[in-house]
Amino acid sequence: MKHSIFLTLVATFLLIASNVFAAMPSNSGGSGLVSTRTPDVLSRDAWNLSAFLGYTGHLTPSDYGNPSGYSRDWADTNISGIFNYGFLNNLEGGIVFPVDISGGPKSQSGINNIDVLGKYRFLNGETSPISLAATLDIGIPSASKSSVLGSGDTNVSAEADFGYRIGGSEKNMLYWDIGFKQGDYYDKAQPLKGYQNVPILLASLSYEYAILLEKAYFSVEMIGQSANIGSGSSGSTDIIPLGDEDLYALFGFRYLPTHVTMLTLGVGGGLPDPVRTDTNYLATLGFSYLFNTAKSAVKGFVYKRTSLPQPAKPVGQMNGPKVVVVNGCSSGDKAQFFAQKIKASGFNVIEVGRAPSLNYNDSVVIFNDPYYSQAVNILRLIPGSEKLARSKVKNSVYDIYVVVGCSGVANAK
Repeated sequence: MKHSIFLTLVATFLLIASNVFAAMPSNSGGSGLVSTRTPDVLSRDAWNLSAFLGYTGHLTPSDYGNPSGYSRDWADTNISGIFNYGFLNNLEGGIVFPVDISGGPKSQSGINNIDVLGKYRFLNGETSPISLAATLDIGIPSASKSSVLGSGDTNVSAEADFGYRIGGSEKNMLYWDIGFKQGDYYDKAQPLKGYQNVPILLASLSYEYAILLEKAYFSVEMIGQSANIGSGSSGSTDIIPLGDEDLYALFGFRYLPTHVTMLTLGVGGGLPDPVRTDTNYLATLGFSYLFNTAKSAVKGFVYKRTSLPQPAKPVGQMNGPKVVVVNGCSSGDKAQFFAQKIKASGFNVIEVGRAPSLNYNDSVVIFNDPYYSQAVNILRLIPGSEKLARSKVKNSVYDIYVVVGCSGVANAK
């Protein structure tokens, strides 16, 4: 596996409506942290583009020798472009297009293997603190073997991505990834061979802290791999007992200057001996942009009362958040229908009405802090395409504002 894949920066986020942070791409493709994937996925039809610049400085241990034509110490510099798209609410796809400006002991430049991946989320972590997803990644052999940038073989990897909300809070997240790859790896003991296609065990453990929700995030990521490069080289023939290994520690910082842009900075390095490693320091920097956000709550959402009939006597938890349900579709009105459905789930629906505009295709749930979890549960009651938005201006009339769009009308059942 290419060393600098852990160095490239990730910077993007997913805002499922106006300013709710939900997912951001990793440099390894798909949504994640700076260098590790998470169970997060983009919502349906949302997509983002990212550009990353990565730099890795290598100081090769002396026990690898110094073969002819090979400089023991070198640096990798690369640029990666990443595209991610939400095909379904629990399924996203991604493409990673990496280019080496200067890489490997011979300072080669050119296109690396292009990765195409899909990630499916089984548990979304919204009704429980646990989330789970599986990722399949295929590396197209686009790197030139003659330029020592790839083995010329197809790479395939499968990975399980776990997430846990510590204390049930959005501010503290713990992630664990484990996977297996048949793919390119650089044997440091025999650098002139270039990349070889070998079995590789992948694992990572990461922690993320929201310094300020939807504005600034800090992460600590521990990333490891063990490659079975065979008994004929310096590595072990066993994968699980670490063979030719790489272990990294990375600190990441992500900042959102606007609702649809994000900057990311990552710094770190390889863990020191006695754990063998050739990567001593790294830095990443990048920029990302999110497309296809919802139309609501662009400048705060103005609530307008209406004289439409009110639902029957409320049931459920009357001391919970105050919920308003309005129709936002010109071709049908299912506000009363979904108001009853929301009430039957135990929510305090205080009014049913009509949105200021009737041009909503997606249904939208807008919430005041701290009712994120309740808003997510309401969102799941409305079928079709839907979006989630945190209100910029807290409204004293309601805590959660539900706009039933035309997709909800069409799928009402």
